[in-house]
Amino acid sequence: MKHKLLLLTVIWLVGQRMPAQNIPDCATDWWILHDLQQSNFQELHQQFEQGILQVFEQKKQASILPDNPKTIPVVVHIIHENGPENLSNAQIEQAITWLNQAMANQGSFQQGSGTDCGIQFCLASRTPSNTATNGITRKVNALTNMEVEFDNLSLKNLNRWNPNQYLNIWVVKSICSASYGCGVYGYAHLPYAHGSNIDGIVMEASYLTDLNRVAGLAHEVGHYLGLYHTFEGNCNNNNCQTDGDRICDTPPDASIAGVPCGNQVNSCTTDVNSGPFSADQPDMSWNFLDYGILACFHDFTPNQATRMNATLEGVRNSLLQSKGCLPPCTAAANANFLGPNTANAGETATYTSTSTNAGSFSWTINGQPVSAASTLNFQFQAPGQYVVKLVVQSTNPALCDPDEITKTVIVNCPVVSVFTASNLSPEADQMVYFTNNSQNAIQATWYINGAPQAQPPDSLVFGSPGEYSVELVSSNGFCADTQEVVILVQGICVQKTFKYKVSTENDGLTSSNFSVMSDGSLLLSNLNDIPVLTPFSPYISKFKPNGTHLWTKYLEYPTNSLSQALAKATPDGGIVIFSKHLSFDNSGLIDSFIYRLNKFDLNGNLIWGKLLHREPAGGGQKIDLQIASDGSIFVSASFLSKINPSGNEIWSTNLTGFDLIRLTPDGGLIGLIPASNVHLITKLKPDGTSDWTSSFPATAFQPKDAIAVPGGDIYLLGQLSVQPAGVIHGALVRLNAIGQTIWTKSYRQIPVSSYFFSAIHTGENGELIVAGDAKVDDPGIGPLKDYHLLMAIDTNGVMLWNKHFPGKLNIETLTRIPGSGFCITAAGGLIFRVNGLGETKNCPGEVKSITVTDIPYTSTGIQNALPSLSLQMVDEPLQLSPGTTYLDTLCAPSCLISVEICNNNLDDDGDGLFDCLDPQCNCEEERCASKTGNFWYFGNNAGLDFNSSPPAAIGNGKTNTDNTSATICDAKGNLLLYTDGKKVYNRFHQPMPNGELYTGLQVADAMIIPNPGQTGQYYVVANYGGGETFYSLVDLRLDDGEGDVHPVEKNIALTFNVQGMAAIKSCAFEGYWFVTRRFDAQGSFLSFRIDQNGLNPTPIVSPTNQPTGLIRQIKISPD
Repeated sequence: MKHKLLLLTVIWLVGQRMPAQNIPDCATDWWILHDLQQSNFQELHQQFEQGILQVFEQKKQASILPDNPKTIPVVVHIIHENGPENLSNAQIEQAITWLNQAMANQGSFQQGSGTDCGIQFCLASRTPSNTATNGITRKVNALTNMEVEFDNLSLKNLNRWNPNQYLNIWVVKSICSASYGCGVYGYAHLPYAHGSNIDGIVMEASYLTDLNRVAGLAHEVGHYLGLYHTFEGNCNNNNCQTDGDRICDTPPDASIAGVPCGNQVNSCTTDVNSGPFSADQPDMSWNFLDYGILACFHDFTPNQATRMNATLEGVRNSLLQSKGCLPPCTAAANANFLGPNTANAGETATYTSTSTNAGSFSWTINGQPVSAASTLNFQFQAPGQYVVKLVVQSTNPALCDPDEITKTVIVNCPVVSVFTASNLSPEADQMVYFTNNSQNAIQATWYINGAPQAQPPDSLVFGSPGEYSVELVSSNGFCADTQEVVILVQGICVQKTFKYKVSTENDGLTSSNFSVMSDGSLLLSNLNDIPVLTPFSPYISKFKPNGTHLWTKYLEYPTNSLSQALAKATPDGGIVIFSKHLSFDNSGLIDSFIYRLNKFDLNGNLIWGKLLHREPAGGGQKIDLQIASDGSIFVSASFLSKINPSGNEIWSTNLTGFDLIRLTPDGGLIGLIPASNVHLITKLKPDGTSDWTSSFPATAFQPKDAIAVPGGDIYLLGQLSVQPAGVIHGALVRLNAIGQTIWTKSYRQIPVSSYFFSAIHTGENGELIVAGDAKVDDPGIGPLKDYHLLMAIDTNGVMLWNKHFPGKLNIETLTRIPGSGFCITAAGGLIFRVNGLGETKNCPGEVKSITVTDIPYTSTGIQNALPSLSLQMVDEPLQLSPGTTYLDTLCAPSCLISVEICNNNLDDDGDGLFDCLDPQCNCEEERCASKTGNFWYFGNNAGLDFNSSPPAAIGNGKTNTDNTSATICDAKGNLLLYTDGKKVYNRFHQPMPNGELYTGLQVADAMIIPNPGQTGQYYVVANYGGGETFYSLVDLRLDDGEGDVHPVEKNIALTFNVQGMAAIKSCAFEGYWFVTRRFDAQGSFLSFRIDQNGLNPTPIVSPTNQPTGLIRQIKISPD
């Protein structure tokens, strides 16, 4: 409101006066009226007036020092056309002398009534670029005849020096105005314009060359320094500090008439209303800020001097800091320094000045002084952004300004808090091991559910089911980083366990092996113990983790008989089968062995097939197969080869005798060669060359399995014959990374029990899990009783737990299911699954007292070179054909988890809903950053994963289309399903069993919309080339939780003759609108409601009466 009052006041003042005839006019009032229509100038002007008012109200005295006046550098820009307006240097210098006399009340201006203002002016001695000057510039330009309202900025753009450092005075031939006519002698901009591109004074040249007219320059300087005309406000004088010209020692004045020198007039009778006057005073027609006869002007009053000095000490203070009146600087300081742009909290960084002509230094960090030396050593105490600033004073500070430079330093926290938990979903009373892998930390504080722990929890046992927050705060004393892991502790027996006897249509099973597939499914295959002349077809069967059988397929082979075969899953989702075949001559005798390697996808479809090797018949050596984490394939027979995932040979060696091979952490292998007199174990490097070989006496020890663990140690598992005759102990040998024996231990129940260890694997926490059989002497029961068993042993050979189950099974293999226990196979087609503690709910185990004994059994290092071999590989694939598997349930699948684990892609509680679809999981969708579209699958197997930043390209999709595809994820960005309009794929990239959609025409558009009425159901809507739109309902609870198209709601015709589609959440009900548009004369939009009742096939029709052409995309605005 104050701004508006001020603007109205100025308008009123301007409107009240008209220039007296033949009296040159000042156009400053016009500029005040014009400038204060701009909000920025209004605000600056208000701040200026408030500051001046405080000076007078608080009786602050501006420093008026006649003996040491404030000096303002001046630059005079002469704009001319080579006429008399092109004043000489002497004329300009004389004008500045007269101006200084006017300001000092000296010379002809000293007539006994004025005051020395303590302000002087100098013609600049240096330019803004620090070169010598006389303070006068000249430019030929037609704007020497200028018009106030239109030419102001153009004139000043011809030549301008920094208005913060210089008073710019533009001298022209004539100044005309649309408001005042020609004859304007000058104008200035008030202090609100300080430093702007309009700041300064414009004068007609003729007013600088005549002593009787030079008062016009003093008049404009007064405006420049904050003075108003003395007749501002006419006779209004309620408060002389805020009314009129806001100067109390100039009486109110309502006249702008020219008063002859020496004469007096009195236009107001309000002089005594406020201010210093006790009686009415004549108008001060001799004041520099009046209108009238310039030759009669000779005074500034003391209060006017105070206001001008307060202006210089305030808004125009930068003029007093200017060195424009001094000679050029000849030793300019140039600030610069070297030092890092980044640092770590707690680190001392060094910044070294490389400045030139520096006499002194001043360093600040975020504005705080820290040093005056040329080099700064500073320790950053905390992460953040720091501004390092160096100010250097010149060696000649009187003539030279200081220079400064700043550098923004980003200080990071070097601490990375990282720890791993061995099991995120343990059972109650199951040990969880924590490993602190934090970096650059010297302190670690652990919290369990927010409570600090006195000791670091290297391991914890959570006694009760529930959710536990484990938090690690790592610090280096200056900053900290935090990691939190949520442990979901479940009740005992949380995984579904099972025990089956498996048989096939040819009933030829003797042994089998489990492998974990990339989608979490279990692959069951036969092992390599088939008698040589037994006709047999190797089979593979796929099971869900809960034991549900999915399919069985057989390997088709030529007329030659199969001897051995083994299958394993690959990291890229495939299946590899390594097989050994018998070739017969014309007389029916075996003449050679043929080795084949075939790779299939996770559904059993052929990818490639190779005939690896053919050799003369002889011997009955087993085959073995291992798959590395990078997909490399290792096969062992009478040769050992490494094959890449594409089926190409990397290296081969010629050897005999390897009974089994196992992977090592460094990418190499260990191979075991059992014999009648000595057993050999060989370590191979990743390139297939021998690293070392150790031998063991074969008199009592029979090796069965081996495993290499991180760090390089190797554990050799077997059976040890002891006295009395026929008693067998389980034995475990630990070797170091170079094959030397660390210890050998035996495990048995005293006195005459026998333990037959046969398979070993690592557990979730790095412990060793051993499987086998036993004959146990149970006191008081009678004869030895048969058991099969699982045992956990730590890396030092200490037994942690054991579980004995009735019945001898001749256990053969042990496979760990990450986070979910173990699968075990035994002779005769027996398979079963236990949880992480070795338990099956419906087939409970017994705990036995086991004695662990150190025994003297050591290895000896020997040399064992492996000759190289090159396989003659040819493409010769075999196919898989459908088969049948029969399951005889021994222990029914049981013990479903009581709670859903919300991040493992599985339906843990058996309600048909997994992860975020399960109501137990709190997965609220982020409205402003929805993750339901975080996976895109499109084109030919292309995809993008937006769960990372930047998005990652992925190639595991199954789409095959040049048109639109659709994908949907849960609230956490986990893939649920996708479609290319022709097929629907589940989250494991498998076609849904009933997922073949309408294939009549080419797919134009596809979309997936949730069914609000049923969690886990989604409508797949597709538009085809003829404008036909169909929908199908996908239920993710079908197909044992992997999802399938509902058999009743599939390929339902929704509408026709439409193009384009979009969907949007409704604001009026819980659900969605699906919108498409007809291409007909009406161009109607069809809106289908999808709510708690499902998809309503009757649309709301909204005609537009505008014919429609081709439409491919529809976008709905948020409103």
